[in-house]
Amino acid sequence: MAGNRAWWIPAVTAGSIGVVAALWMALAASGAPVADLEPSGSGPPRVPVVFVPGVTGVELRDSESAKTLWGRGGDLFFPRDRGYNIARAIEAGPSRSRVEAGDVILQLRLVGVVRKPVYRPLVDLLEASGYRLGDLDDPLPEDSLFLFGYDWRQSNVESAHQLLERLEQMRLARGETRLAVVLVCQSNGAHLCRYLARYGAATLEQADAGGSEVPASLDIQKVILMGASNGGSLRILRELDRGRQYVRWVGRRWAPEAFFGYESLYQDLPAHTDDLFVDDEGQAVAVDLYEAAAWKKYEWSVFAPDVESRLTKNRRPDLFGDVKAREAFLARTLRDAKLFQRLLRKDSGGTTARRYYLIFNDFNETPARALLVREEGEWQTYFLGDEALDRFPSLFDRLTATGDGHATLESQQWLSRPERDLLSPKVMNVEGKHFGMIHSPEAQRYLLEILSDRLQEESSPTP
Repeated sequence: MAGNRAWWIPAVTAGSIGVVAALWMALAASGAPVADLEPSGSGPPRVPVVFVPGVTGVELRDSESAKTLWGRGGDLFFPRDRGYNIARAIEAGPSRSRVEAGDVILQLRLVGVVRKPVYRPLVDLLEASGYRLGDLDDPLPEDSLFLFGYDWRQSNVESAHQLLERLEQMRLARGETRLAVVLVCQSNGAHLCRYLARYGAATLEQADAGGSEVPASLDIQKVILMGASNGGSLRILRELDRGRQYVRWVGRRWAPEAFFGYESLYQDLPAHTDDLFVDDEGQAVAVDLYEAAAWKKYEWSVFAPDVESRLTKNRRPDLFGDVKAREAFLARTLRDAKLFQRLLRKDSGGTTARRYYLIFNDFNETPARALLVREEGEWQTYFLGDEALDRFPSLFDRLTATGDGHATLESQQWLSRPERDLLSPKVMNVEGKHFGMIHSPEAQRYLLEILSDRLQEESSPTP
């Protein structure tokens, strides 16, 4: 059971990898600063760039009415439905297929006239540098910049497969035998791009058996990781357990069960360490985060009494099934998430990408562990930011680490040996928080240096 199960949790968890953080960033209404460096060469850029955003960074729409369910400024406040309208059903069926991905969110409009940039500054930066924005669903040979809109609630394995299909469409449209491409991956986008580069369209089972479904017709020249929680984030557990409120005090409230079916979130649970929990004396508490029994024991997410009561009173079997179905879904999803992270971190095998680049941040206090205590016969879980932790000031150093506010530095740097062997020695540490990195002038300059092949590196990658 989570202590202080409140709805006012600041919106700096996984969703800050999307539109919410952009809403409240200290950006001018006209947009973020744009670096003044342009790619070298006289003509338009030759190698197309595909940008893959993070969780919440893509619109969600009703597949029947085409109504936008997520991606407008007003969606931060309404409807007051506990987030059920974008909940993902735990079983395949009409309720799951009702919601589909729309466009990548470029900006939010509030109160009709106030606009806040989300990914617009990045697009403006690249267009000003000679890139031509195209459509992955209808690519033209002359297009050189694409935005991958995907359902960020589904498994990253499924999203990687869909991106691979779009890249094949692009290759055919360009009439090329082999498509060269650069992947710019932000936050959760790093998970699916890393999987694509190593395993392509392979299922988890196929990849675990040593298979790789990356076509020979694809040449991934560069993978640029921006704000990537490569080893996962403890904030994800808090979000799955607590739900969230996007705008403090007045915003729309999401219940924990609304996130329960988001398979991508489980794939961003911490995998880089099992040292995730301490008791009130700061001693380590062994908990297997990938075992459903632990979620039941500590009453996380749908196993919390208040959530169970709500699901009993307001039954939505089309979304959440019954108790048995929820337990089976969690066990299966945790198993797959653990395998997903193990495959990403696998040191044997290789990667089809030629080069990796990393933009990270270690300027912020970041959750590293949570506190587990028994109070009045019940387990309570306290996360960084909970008022209850004021009673345990001596534990602060045990609960925090340096990072970007979402992922610790260790997590951001948690790559497999094949990826590390191809990692540029010139990495970029920028100030700001998890989502804010993408708006940093230093990060923008670094990105353009990479794309224009002007980056001065100290050594060459291992062949």
